[in-house]
Amino acid sequence: MIITAVIGGLPWVRHFFFPAFFILMAVPWPTPMEQFTIQSLMKGVASVTVEIMNWAGVFAVREGNLIRLAQDSVGVNEACSGVRSLQGMIMAALFLGELYRDSFFRRIVLLVFGIASAILFNLIRAVIMTVLVHKKGSEILDQWHDPTGLVVLVLAFLNLVLFRFLMVKWGATGDAELEPALNTVRNTTPIPSGLIPVRYLNVVIIWLVFVEISTEAWFRVHEKLLPEPVRWTVDLDSSQTSVQTESIHEQVRLLLRYDDGWLRNVKRKDGSLWQVYYFQWKPGRTSAQLARSHSPEVCLPSTGWRQSGSIETAIVILENVEIPFQFYQFERGPNRVYVFFVLWEDTALTSSSHTGNDLSRRSRFQAVLNGERHLGQRLLEVVMDGHQDSSRAVDDFKAFIKNNIRIL
Repeated sequence: MIITAVIGGLPWVRHFFFPAFFILMAVPWPTPMEQFTIQSLMKGVASVTVEIMNWAGVFAVREGNLIRLAQDSVGVNEACSGVRSLQGMIMAALFLGELYRDSFFRRIVLLVFGIASAILFNLIRAVIMTVLVHKKGSEILDQWHDPTGLVVLVLAFLNLVLFRFLMVKWGATGDAELEPALNTVRNTTPIPSGLIPVRYLNVVIIWLVFVEISTEAWFRVHEKLLPEPVRWTVDLDSSQTSVQTESIHEQVRLLLRYDDGWLRNVKRKDGSLWQVYYFQWKPGRTSAQLARSHSPEVCLPSTGWRQSGSIETAIVILENVEIPFQFYQFERGPNRVYVFFVLWEDTALTSSSHTGNDLSRRSRFQAVLNGERHLGQRLLEVVMDGHQDSSRAVDDFKAFIKNNIRIL
């Protein structure tokens, strides 16, 4: 936009403002904003669906983002929350408003209706999926989950187009009153004619080439100077415990896109039951960023667990390598579980941080200054059920890690 302002001044800025910034609507939202929206939508959709099912005479109870039926359960995940279609409908509403050069008032009405349509149609989707599970069992979920999501998105968009047609036909009130203000917003000044001077195009091309080359050079130089990264792996010792491998749902695979991963149930001799999750991303995989927004404080409350107490740190030392695990406590009714979680980046011991749990801007800038990009990552999460004392849980966990993790 700076180049546009230099070339054509304010008229050009007004004219090209929408297409220049419309593409930013497809950029992922900031993590706190996205998580708040997702969690709010998932809980809201689950609550309303439960009420509708109970009105229809079908017993249903909400536990977090789960809808418990008599025999099965339906999970309202991110795809069902409506946040994806919500972002798509916001883009569609803005696009239609610009395409037809609608007034500012009509654009706002269209945007509000698009948001409402996204939420309403995803609620209808959740009700349909719950009814199907109630009648035919949870096996029907995989068959109908994606098709219903596509149909809902198409119907919501068609509903938005129809609403815009009716709004124009009937005439949205308020246009006349807002017309004086609208004239100041619209681009009424003609765009300067003629082609963009070649010198400005050369400046843009040179700048883009410089940015690409300098960025690549910065990281390549620093990557050669980085010491050998510290890596570890998990080898469960089945001689001391009963270990059973459990399949990971296909939706989880598609969401996290890890290179290697497994879920194993461990039955200890003291009677406690542990679930061990391990995922690994090779260097160069940006999809590892997805694991950052799926930590225990996000995922467990969605299944009805309530976090109790603050997040603590349990440090395990293996061969002079400190692995800092985040320690959580969750409760659901009389039940309590302890959760240990770490997202480890394959950096050197001299790096400022080994864990990928720090999402602050300062840590991201520090990674850029260190020349660290696309690092390999590994995630380990252990859910312990059956311990009544937190200190005992920490001691058992540290002993378990020392016997089952080895430095590569």
